[in-house]
Amino acid sequence: MEKILFNSKNIFIAKENSRIEEVAKRNKIVLPSNHTTLFQAVLSPIDKPNNNGHELTKEAVEESLPSFIGSQVNINHSSDKANRWMVGQILDAWVNKDNEIETIFSFARNIYSEEYTMALEAMAEGKLTVSWELSSESAKIEKLNNGVLRLHAIEWGGMAVLIGKKPGYKAARVTEMASL
Repeated sequence: MEKILFNSKNIFIAKENSRIEEVAKRNKIVLPSNHTTLFQAVLSPIDKPNNNGHELTKEAVEESLPSFIGSQVNINHSSDKANRWMVGQILDAWVNKDNEIETIFSFARNIYSEEYTMALEAMAEGKLTVSWELSSESAKIEKLNNGVLRLHAIEWGGMAVLIGKKPGYKAARVTEMASL
């Protein structure tokens, strides 16, 4: 089966919360940390197209979301294999009350300190975004009359932290960061 790769982007806004603390405790991550920080982001709407024209169905998300946890986080979807680093990992993912996917992920700030600094600067300017990486079998993709691609089954590949990119989902509004 042919698989098609999709990407979606969202905005970060810094703030602390207890969900991050809960995820850190569950994963035995001590915060604050000199080596790891945790971020929270709204990633994607469900049953509604994002600005890239991709719509994830509720059924596809419910079935696949547990497999998103543990997947990689990279910088900018780099296609250059020599510069495509795994800077973190998805630690938690859920559907919020507004029918959106939210996630908490780690970032190895001690190893990728330059990229981490760039990410914090972009966050301060409201220009730090995230983008999902997933694939779907072509037989599970429905093309709607308005050009939207509705994905009825998905396989998560991870997520990218995008610095200075425009969001694909305008309603992204909640992004938080663990205490430093």
